Order: sequence, then structure tokens, then C-alpha cells
Amino acid sequence: MDDPDEYDQEAVLLNSNADFARARALLEEAAAAGNDDAMQIIGEMYEFGEQGGVSNFGEALQWYLKAAAHGNPHAQFALGFMYSTGKGVPIDEGLAVLYFSFASNGGSLEANLALGFRFMHGHGVPKDCARAALSYELVAAAAVEDLEASGFATHPDNTRLNDEYEVAGAHGTDEDIAQYFQYTGDTNALVQAGTLHLHGGMGLDRDYDQALDYFRRAAEQGNPAAMSNLGFMYQNGYGVERDNATAVEYFRKAAEKGNLHAQTSLGVLYLQGWGVEQSYAEAYKLFKLAADKGYADAQMHLGQMFYYAWHVKKDYSKAFALFSVAASQGNIPAIFKLAQMQRLGHGGPANCLAAVSLFKRVAERGDWIDILADAHDLFDDGDQDSALLFYERAAIMGYEIGQSNAAWMYTRRMGTTLGTRVASGNFDEGEEADSSGLQLTRWIPSEKFLDMQAFRYYSLAAEQSNAEAYLKLGDCHYYGKGTEIDLNRAGESYTHAQLFHSAQAMFNLGYMHQYGKGKPKDLFLAKRYYDMALSSNPEAYLPVGLALIGLAGHFAYDYLRGEIDFPFSWSGGETSSTEPGLTDMVEWDTVVILVLTLALAVAVAIRQRALMR
Repeated sequence: MDDPDEYDQEAVLLNSNADFARARALLEEAAAAGNDDAMQIIGEMYEFGEQGGVSNFGEALQWYLKAAAHGNPHAQFALGFMYSTGKGVPIDEGLAVLYFSFASNGGSLEANLALGFRFMHGHGVPKDCARAALSYELVAAAAVEDLEASGFATHPDNTRLNDEYEVAGAHGTDEDIAQYFQYTGDTNALVQAGTLHLHGGMGLDRDYDQALDYFRRAAEQGNPAAMSNLGFMYQNGYGVERDNATAVEYFRKAAEKGNLHAQTSLGVLYLQGWGVEQSYAEAYKLFKLAADKGYADAQMHLGQMFYYAWHVKKDYSKAFALFSVAASQGNIPAIFKLAQMQRLGHGGPANCLAAVSLFKRVAERGDWIDILADAHDLFDDGDQDSALLFYERAAIMGYEIGQSNAAWMYTRRMGTTLGTRVASGNFDEGEEADSSGLQLTRWIPSEKFLDMQAFRYYSLAAEQSNAEAYLKLGDCHYYGKGTEIDLNRAGESYTHAQLFHSAQAMFNLGYMHQYGKGKPKDLFLAKRYYDMALSSNPEAYLPVGLALIGLAGHFAYDYLRGEIDFPFSWSGGETSSTEPGLTDMVEWDTVVILVLTLALAVAVAIRQRALMR
């Protein structure tokens, strides 16, 4: 191949499902000519099963190693992922960190996310807040730069997979709503329709021409939001030629009508001198006008003026306060600036942990967050193998949603039977030959390995305060799934989960206190936890009611054995003890409900037998 960069054309062919064989041949030509990007793409083809429909981690590994040797950061990140998760190789955290470090030095934002999370929590490396902050700040800066350049914020796919998740109908009636916005004559609805076409959403792709049409129709009727959106499109050149002068005209009209977005955007143009003569004074006036009405973007820009001493005296305290207010509304640049101030100690004492947490929030909002939406789409399309790979990549990058969903899929054994590998360990092996005649070891994950992976991802999610993950961790420790049986650790995990009002965790703690498993035996505390479980989830009346009846029997049995005192507390009587007695151990209204339920079940069963005769 004369031009090694011709691999770009082949990548387009692959993505468009065009001539796959031709694209593959040209990619191999480019790779033979030394193009490391082509090597990396071929590696991806093997990893994600685009060659033969089955993941071949052994071949993927070889191609990634070739590309990595040429310094390709994407291949280096892929190798870090493989060594971190045991894809094609035994798990080796040392090599994973090494390849992530190589990739980070080469500019891989995904690798910096992975390293930031590891240094934050001490996975495979010593905890190092400063290094975590450095890694996350690099990615966060890129996310803010992309946001400011495009004007479009990214939104994470927060879909959680669980036993109640249903693919069909999971997305609601978004398209119906979009059609309503399109065909109603109301100016606000026209603006909504234009916004959907401008940003994409509710089943609609971005369509700048349609967005312009809706905004112009609404603007002609005097709608200030439409005018401001037209200003945004002219300012950024979406669907029209970039024209700051026209943007200023639209922003000014909308600003005069009190539109906060327009006032802030016009302030930015004055601040930069785009389409108008630069004027910090005018920018300050416009930002102050919108900020006083609570507009987050204006508060962020006003904070920057105090931070950098533009037109006003430098005042870190005022900047910090403005960034904090804007950040509380989810403003991404404000969160980033607040993180920098926390790291540097501007406006108050330096706080590395707070800085890392804020940097992480921003870093996870870049375009790379699309990996979650891609994983969700693959899962809905029935491609569980690829969905798991995508969720695991997101998990290694520190996304809690990716960690939780990967753990759930491993628990349910979904997407866990794919691929081939080159080394033994972690798997039950079976030999088979590929098209080239090479003997490859088939990936048949052992039950132990699958349990360990589920445990691992639940552990990562729990570190990020996921209540369900804490609950599942407790189950893993209690039953010895993916780890050794440890009732004390199980109790600790359930205790964490109940702090998030998990009714199941409360019930489990009641059981553990009742029988003294992993927690001190305490029937009164067991009763309290059972009551808390019922209060947290009233639908749990049946299991809680049965548990309370059993607890009352347990109380009486222990009393008869002389293990506890029995402070009777009959209604209307007196007792010298402050502890609950037998009558307090049982919620009698719950008992009545249980008896009636059982009676109804018996009656239905008798009726059905009579009908069958």
C-alpha cells in the first residue's frame, strides 16, 4: 500500500458494513507497511468478534502487542484492559498499570481515567491523591474544552440492569412526544422541537436545517428562547455559516426580552470581542444581570472574572462562592474550576480528596461516556457478549454504572461465554482450531472465575457508594461467592447498605442478630431491624411478619433455656424493664394479615380441587 494512512478509508468501510473482506485486506496491507493504527483496528476486530462473529482474544492480543510496540496509545490501553480483566491472558495488575501508564503518556484519556480511579482507591498501586488528581484533571480539561468548543453537553446513559429491566418498552414514548412538539403551533413547542433537532434526542438525530426552521418560525412570533438559539447556531456555525455579527443581533434581541441564556451568551461575545468591540465592563454587566437571577452559566463566567481579575479586583472568595453555586446546578465548567481551586487551595485550604471527586465528575462527562450508551444498545440488541465487554471497559475507567452492570451480567452469566484465548488459567479449557489451522484454547470461564469477576465489580461499585453493590457484596461474603465466607465482612457490607435504606439489608441484619451470625446475638436489635425493613418497604410485610413470629418463638425458647430474662409487658400492666417483651416482639396487625392471607390461600386451594373434580 503506497499510503499507509489509507487505513482510514478501510475503517469507514468497516463501520458502514460495506465490503468487510476488502477493508480487512487493505488494513492488513497498511499494517504490513508499519501503520500502527491499522494494527490496532485489526486487534479491535478480533476482540469484539467482527472477524467470524466470535471474540478471539489471542489474535487481538498479538495485534495489540504489535501496535503497542509502535507506541499506539489505544492499543496500550487495550492491553491494560486485557491484563486487568483476564481477557486472553491471566490477570496481572502490574502489567495492566504498566500499559495504562504507557497509554497515558501517549495521550489516552481512557487510560488516564483508569489510572485516576486506581490511584484514588489504591487498586494495583498505592493510594495517591495527588496522582489521581493529575490524571483526572487532564481528562476533565479535555471534557471542558470539548464542551466550550461545541456548546453541547454530553449526558450519561444511567440505565441500570437489574432483574426488573425489560428491553421492550424501556425507552417509553419519546417519539410520540417529539412528534407533538413538531406539529403543534405553540411557539414554546416549536422551540422544544428545534432543540430536539439541534441536540438530538427522543428518537431524533441531529438535523440543523430542521432546527433552524423551527427556531425561525418561533422567533418570527417573538419567542426570545428561539432568538437565543438562533444566536447560538450562528455563533457556532451549526446549519449556517459562522457569523458572530448575526449571533450578536439575535442575542441582543433575546436579551432585551429578559432571556438569561442570551444575556450570558452576549456577555461571552463582549468578553472575547467576537462580533463586537471587546468590553469587560459590558460582559460583567450582562453576567451579573443573569447571575443574580440564578443562571448557572452566568454565575460561572462571573466567577471567572473574579478569579482572573477581569474588570474587577481578584477575589478568590467570591469566585469560589460563584463557582460553588453554579456547580450545585450541574454546570460542568464551574465544577472544573471549583476542583482546581480545591487542589490549589485558592479561596480556602487545599483539599485534594474534594478536588479528585470534582475532577472525576467532570472527566466522566466527555464524549468517551458514549461507551455506556453503546453497551446499553448492544444489550438491547441481544449482543450480550459485546455489551459486557463495553461495560467492563467503562468499569475499568471508573464508571460506577459500568461496574454495577458488569457485575450484574456476571452474576446472571450473561455475555460470559465468548472468545478464545492463548494461555491457561481461570478457565476450563477445550481445544479447537481457527480458520488458519492454529490450535486455540476456547474461553470457557470457570464458575469460580465468574463469581470472582462479579465480586470484583460489586466491590468497585460499592466504593462509589452504590447501595445495591454493598448488598450484593454482603451476599458474596455470606455465601462465599467469589471470595471466602466471612460473616463479619458480610455484616459490615449489609450495615453499609442499610444506611442507604435498603430494606433487604435491614432484613438480613435482623436475621444475623437473631441467630448471632456475623453479628452479636441480640433479639431486641433483630426486632428493630425487621421493623425498619418493613417501614422501608411495606410490601415486605409477609417475610417480615413470618420473621417476627419466628423471632417471638426464638425469644420464648431462649427464655425457657435460661439464656435471657423474659420481661413480660402485658397491655395495661407495668414492667420494671425498658426492654420489649413477648407482645412487643410481634406486630399483631401483621399476624392478623398473615393469618387471613393463609386462610384465603387455603380456601382458594380447596375451591380449585373441588372444581377439578
